[in-house]
Amino acid sequence: HSEINQNQNKPLIDLKEHNLNQNCYYECRLAYIDNQMEDIFVHLNEEAEKFEFIEQEMSTFNTNNPNNNQKFSKGDLVLSKYYESEDSFNWFRAIIIEIKADKYKVFYFDYGNKSEDFLASIDLIKLPEKFNISKIPPLAYKIKLSDVKIDIEKHFDTLSQFISDNFLVKILELNKTSFQKADDLDLKFNIYDVEIWNMPKENCLNFL
Repeated sequence: HSEINQNQNKPLIDLKEHNLNQNCYYECRLAYIDNQMEDIFVHLNEEAEKFEFIEQEMSTFNTNNPNNNQKFSKGDLVLSKYYESEDSFNWFRAIIIEIKADKYKVFYFDYGNKSEDFLASIDLIKLPEKFNISKIPPLAYKIKLSDVKIDIEKHFDTLSQFISDNFLVKILELNKTSFQKADDLDLKFNIYDVEIWNMPKENCLNFL
């Protein structure tokens, strides 16, 4: 899934997940949304058991495989600590997107968010082959509300209500694109134009 863009001499990391079917509805829950409501990632409820199993496997695997303080490069796939608090963390799959003074910023591609702070190498290990994206594609799906320009003041309360629980996503169109997360690293995603419906499919956020 990782390839080099020879024309621009910078890594092009293909993070495309399994394709979703056009005009089909998927029961989802929110994975991540940024403050501007531009980056929206969802998890599929049908993948919930697989998701939980994989995360448990990663946690167990890492417990038995301590980091040897190795160095990493931009574009490297890793297991990364995600700190819930100073002394509480989980291990998630991620990709190195920025390096500063031997510390690393990562993108958690199973969720859609970046690390808030730079991480030390002790917080990372090289992604084991069994968890590689060629074997387990990213589990977060990037969506875009079709024909809706989100106005935070206008849509925040309504959107928050829709995504606070399970909701339905109708796939209208797949826009294959790449977007940049760092100066010399491109991450390629599937981005889906969608309608977001509440359950049991009474109201559509796109039309409110």
